[in-house]
Amino acid sequence: KSEVGMGLMYLNQGEVVHASYRADEGIPAAYEILTWDRPDIEFVETCRVDRTIDLPLTEILLNAALITDQRAPCPTSPDPAAEAAGFDGLGTSGAKSRTFVKRGLDGITQRAPAGE
Repeated sequence: KSEVGMGLMYLNQGEVVHASYRADEGIPAAYEILTWDRPDIEFVETCRVDRTIDLPLTEILLNAALITDQRAPCPTSPDPAAEAAGFDGLGTSGAKSRTFVKRGLDGITQRAPAGE
């Protein structure tokens, strides 16, 4: 639960198997819930839902972090020291990393085909 509403995430043996938030279910709901700032969390020992999510937990968490980063406002003036060092604010430098992050966010609910 957060100030934006209440969502449900179902876990079974440490893996997310289903999520729901408003009209969304599955991975879109999981990403919405995981991007909330300071949610209230309650664990209940019941998990009787059909699996709608089939991604590893680490992949879900990394994708949620990318979504959170993309939603954050861009700084209006770059840090001069970081700019001089070639840091682009994405964890690496250069256009190649920007392309990777954009490609990752565009196809965030699916795995990239082999070779990309």
